[in-house]
Amino acid sequence: MTWSKYWEYKPASTATRADQMLGAAVLMNLSGANDYFLKQTMGDGYATPRDYMTLMVNYAYELTQNRYAVPYAPPGWDFVKAGMDAAFSCFEMLKKLPVNAGDEHTLSMYDAWTHGTGALYGGHDPIPANTGDGVNAETGQSAAPAGTIL
Repeated sequence: MTWSKYWEYKPASTATRADQMLGAAVLMNLSGANDYFLKQTMGDGYATPRDYMTLMVNYAYELTQNRYAVPYAPPGWDFVKAGMDAAFSCFEMLKKLPVNAGDEHTLSMYDAWTHGTGALYGGHDPIPANTGDGVNAETGQSAAPAGTIL
């Protein structure tokens, strides 16, 4: 599978119907990444990367269980590899998507998900503000002593 942006996903022309359905599931998860991965309102399958990988392998297995005239997955289709590949492609895109592009300290969706900070602004712990004591939390002691005017 080739990804540029998640909304530009195009399955390879040699992909099976099962591969395409896995790709569509990943696309759906990425398009609602905030709900699926950060808010975790979609169930236990989205709690951790391991849980998501298990979810995708289980879905890939289900795609081998239909009895249609033209099956979704051809005989010998490796559902474990396909599910893991789909999960890893999702992880790679989550690493490229910012939680909040307007926040200079934002984390990627993946980092915020794995650190459990997805519900916070920018996906990171709050940045301490300058409290007016002459010390800037990001840069340390200021050049001017506290209480002076320069």
